[in-house]
Amino acid sequence: MKKILLSIVFIFSALWAGLTWFAASKTEDVFNKMLVESNQQLAESTAMLSMQKQSFKKGFISSHAKSIIHIRPELLNDAFAIPLEHEIYHGPLMATSAGLKVGTSYIVTSLDLGALNPEKQGIINQVFAGKQALFSTTQTNFDGSFTEFFEISPLTIDAAIFATLFQLPQSKGSDFNLSLAGIKGEFSSTAKNDYLYANVSTGLLNLSGHDNGENFNLRVAEARVSLDIDELYKGMMLLGRSSLEIPAIHFKSHAGSFSLIDTALTMTMKEQADDYLENFSLEINKIRLKTRKITLPE
Repeated sequence: MKKILLSIVFIFSALWAGLTWFAASKTEDVFNKMLVESNQQLAESTAMLSMQKQSFKKGFISSHAKSIIHIRPELLNDAFAIPLEHEIYHGPLMATSAGLKVGTSYIVTSLDLGALNPEKQGIINQVFAGKQALFSTTQTNFDGSFTEFFEISPLTIDAAIFATLFQLPQSKGSDFNLSLAGIKGEFSSTAKNDYLYANVSTGLLNLSGHDNGENFNLRVAEARVSLDIDELYKGMMLLGRSSLEIPAIHFKSHAGSFSLIDTALTMTMKEQADDYLENFSLEINKIRLKTRKITLPE
């Protein structure tokens, strides 16, 4: 009986080792393909960003890769880029930091602080209060689908830090302070981007400052974006529903204030005969508007 059990354990161990080795040998090709597809999707949705592989170190249980996101120099200084590092666990059975996973790969991505110069490292630590700036996990499955979770930590940034980080000139007549209580999201799709299901939530946003001596304040309550898209074409929704829900928006300045309560933005696409029918709706439960007192000339 013991020999049978040992034989079974040996067979399964050898099978796991063989499948893991096979997955490891294909990991870099899969990573390269994912970068190509990511760049294609970025080009279809926005021309502002591009992604490039920096390095790849293959291992048996997992591999380590680095990539960088470039921002168009017309928008920001080309010297600014976002370096990322990826820990790639090889399927089919993966002992990850989040527990056991079953699939073709499990990728843990975070900001590569070590690739930044000391000045930018200090700024990032200040903006995110020493916490990990961003974190995401991507699980790829045997059927070609994937599920991704991402989180951006709460942040606080002012005009001076923003100008230094992005190497932009700072306006002398204006200043601002922005805080955002983080962003979390989860979405699923396929490598070909056939469909997209997603839920993204943003924390409380507060923006205050002054422009030419006039103060302003903007507060946006926790918002939620929901995507239930059954068919996509080049990043465009053909069939499905997308929605944005914001419980409250408040803005105040020297000229007065306004509030939008329970705002919902919804777009649906349906197939009708040989065409697609688009439906767009904007719902606002309450609008509050206050203006300062105006003295008319006699």
